[in-house]
Amino acid sequence: MDTCANFVCDYLNIPAAYVAVKRDEGGTETLHYVSSNTSQKKVLFCKRLSKPVDEGEEAPIRQGVSFDAFKIPEIPEDPQQDDADEEPVQPKTNPQPSPLIIDNVMRDNRVKFFGVPKLGSYLAVPLTLESIDHEDGVKSASGDLNNGPYSKNPRTFPILFCADTIGKFRRFTAKDIEVIKLVAAKMVEVIQTFEQKMFDKHVAFLERQRTHNNPVQLGGGQFQPSVASNLIANAKAAEDHAAAQVSQELADQPDALDSLRTYKDLTARVLAMANILGNEPFHSHFRYIEDHVLPVPQIVPNLLFACGMALGMSTESMKDSAGHLTWASVKAKVIPEFTMVVRQFDPSEVKSVPRDISIAAIKLFCETTSVLEPGSYPGYFYVLPLVVTWLQKAIAAREAAIAYFKEAENKDIEIIV
Repeated sequence: MDTCANFVCDYLNIPAAYVAVKRDEGGTETLHYVSSNTSQKKVLFCKRLSKPVDEGEEAPIRQGVSFDAFKIPEIPEDPQQDDADEEPVQPKTNPQPSPLIIDNVMRDNRVKFFGVPKLGSYLAVPLTLESIDHEDGVKSASGDLNNGPYSKNPRTFPILFCADTIGKFRRFTAKDIEVIKLVAAKMVEVIQTFEQKMFDKHVAFLERQRTHNNPVQLGGGQFQPSVASNLIANAKAAEDHAAAQVSQELADQPDALDSLRTYKDLTARVLAMANILGNEPFHSHFRYIEDHVLPVPQIVPNLLFACGMALGMSTESMKDSAGHLTWASVKAKVIPEFTMVVRQFDPSEVKSVPRDISIAAIKLFCETTSVLEPGSYPGYFYVLPLVVTWLQKAIAAREAAIAYFKEAENKDIEIIV
């Protein structure tokens, strides 16, 4: 896409070209700007929401006009068909959206600018793309993605190839428009050729995850526990061992504060789990989830975002350039760092933290997004229930540490800045 945008700009000597995909988000049509030429990267990951206007009302000023490019033109009535009882004549071809052209963006008050308003023209070419690039883009004959065989489940995505001459005022000529239409059509053709590669890679991910998630039959009715089961069992054993050691240590301190007992117990448990999660074999299995090609349910990036908050990662570093929390943004930041940073987690660390990653903010985020429910995650993400358990214990241990040091030493170990 970027190559096409850059080619159009260079060939036609215009300043900007970019591509947007129309998606439905909770019933609201949204344009996601996913590609641009080199000088227009500021538009990437921006969103524009469709704002329907009732008949007779004026469109909102400077709130965007691109959605109009998807409108199907009305078919004019046949003046020769006067008889109301006569069967209506069906059009020979279905009408299709046509390019949206605005010769002077300053005179059209619907146009939304990404930067400083300047003279220029705007063009949006509507196209459609058949793609598996959505949460349910791959389906299983059994209805369960933990078991194959798998097949494609494409959807039709309306897209726009846009260009403008803003700041370099000139109108688009008929030749310009034909060139952009041709490049946009070829772009869609090329993208379609990558669909099979995307499918093959995602199926390879699912097959590997299925192998690790299912018990291994040894013969004679015997089964070897799955990799996922072993990871969970190892984490629980380590946690129970650490808790038993703390219990034994505190047995000789009958007068110890209840807050100390709680703090010691929870700290031992979360540190034991962190040791499991920060080392092999968990490390490799956690990194496998980076190979999930398609979009995931939003609860997955939400969980990893909450883990990043608990480990002190800034919220902005875990979002994309437009400030959105996406699968791509957490794959880029949280997944590569999690297993290393989790080993350094200390519930009793004295630290100053921004309000948005305070323990209260983390708890609120977890409650509002329901990330602490292990059964909410796709089965092929078999490592995530362990991550949920660690996050639950990390929050509890941090709260217990804050309470103990406040009671025993009147000391604040979390300072909000």
